[in-house]
Amino acid sequence: MTTNHQLVYRLSSLMLDREQHVLPVDDLFDDEQIGDFVKSVQIDSPYQQMILEGVLTESVRDENLFVSFTVEGYFHYVLGEVIYNQYNDRSSSGLLQLVRNSGLNGVKEGVTQCLIRQADRGNIKTILDFIDAGEDIANLCVVPLGMAFLSANNGNVLDRLMDHESENDFRVLDAVLKFLDSNNKHQAIDGIWQQLIFRLGEYNLKSCGFHKARLVIQGIAFREDEFLESLTGKIMEEGKSYFKGFSRLEKGALLMDYYNLLVNKGQLPLAYRFAMKFGLYAIEPALLVRHYYNILYPLLELGKFKKAESIYLRCEPIYRKDGFFLNWSGWIYQSWYELKSGDKKHLETGLGLYQKSTALIDEAYGRYSIRIYQNLENLGYTYNLIEQYHTGLAYLDQAIAIVTKSYRTDITYKLGNLYEMKAGALSDVGRYDDALQYIDKSDQCKLLQVGPDTSEMSWNYETRARIFLAMGNRSGAKEAFKKSLDIREAELGSDNEITKQSRTDYEAI
Repeated sequence: MTTNHQLVYRLSSLMLDREQHVLPVDDLFDDEQIGDFVKSVQIDSPYQQMILEGVLTESVRDENLFVSFTVEGYFHYVLGEVIYNQYNDRSSSGLLQLVRNSGLNGVKEGVTQCLIRQADRGNIKTILDFIDAGEDIANLCVVPLGMAFLSANNGNVLDRLMDHESENDFRVLDAVLKFLDSNNKHQAIDGIWQQLIFRLGEYNLKSCGFHKARLVIQGIAFREDEFLESLTGKIMEEGKSYFKGFSRLEKGALLMDYYNLLVNKGQLPLAYRFAMKFGLYAIEPALLVRHYYNILYPLLELGKFKKAESIYLRCEPIYRKDGFFLNWSGWIYQSWYELKSGDKKHLETGLGLYQKSTALIDEAYGRYSIRIYQNLENLGYTYNLIEQYHTGLAYLDQAIAIVTKSYRTDITYKLGNLYEMKAGALSDVGRYDDALQYIDKSDQCKLLQVGPDTSEMSWNYETRARIFLAMGNRSGAKEAFKKSLDIREAELGSDNEITKQSRTDYEAI
């Protein structure tokens, strides 16, 4: 019996014994047969493989992580084993004919599972042949190629993929990177980029096909900020003619990719100017909502609340039943209250939108979906603003539990804001030592993605300063306030409302 078979057999036995189709993951850690599989976060762990391949699924309930079978996923898994046994010794053309000619519902997923088994054994020839066979066939290769990168030498896999590079190679590679990111495999992503940036050549978007251009833009994140600012200036100077070799739809996608790059790098004023230059705030509502967080973030930091509200009002008639949209729309009004107006009507509007969002997300995804954590985060922060600290902390703890259980780590970028918010609330209830521990953890998480001198980190310096001030450590508070002020003056400008408040806080000590 293989280790994968041992795992699924043992899980099935436990479900039969307990008469439950879901099992608490923590209870499995000490199981003599499969405990080591479940505890491991390594990609070659049978448990991790079953999660990635969709055979098993995890969910968080009442702050506990549970695992269950995906029945359809298990069928595809077993079908993949059958196909592998029947076709592994044949040429790629045999599998290709099976995909194109079989009328069995699920055969494509079964072939994907077959390709995963080949990748696990270091054989990626059929995967590469499938990528060259056309877009519809290449789509089956995303997960298998991702597994190949996880289980083999990144450089060797990339060399073979790029041996005769094509647009389809870049399209599939872009999808692989997104697949790995969605599964929190950041170490593997970093390894791929270390190899890939040397293969992309010069950062000249004019000489690329569309899918290569998308990767070129992502690769700029690994360059210094001065390069990013220089290239952005050149693109803005030339305007849309810079992308003249692309279709209208391709041009729009590349502009949005580039805008997201600027936001993710913490270049918020530059992102705003870029969006204004290329009319990104006027694009169709579907695209605005797809990138809603990144659309709103610079506007709120820069005090453009009416602009943010106008985007919300334009999209609201279409997306009023979309929980994700309503959640981040609440952020507009909560920030408006906190950073500028002080009008409690704004705060009430924000809280109302967050609460509507909760019901819609519960209905669409279930109470314990990973998708709910951002809503819990916003609710927690808002209750802290109205000084209901214990309610706020309860919401923040729920969100933290969902993220840590789902990602199996307490240090990930997604926890950065949560830890910072919890640090502030703990300070407000007098738990200063705990607050300092959480702001330190927030630093660790945020610095995984943004630099120490970005606007996002300025909030951490400010929160740390307020903790120090509450503790009576005026010198520590003054130093932290100064760091926050310096960042905001450089990033947001001296006339920005947040910068002005930072200056007032610093000068008051």
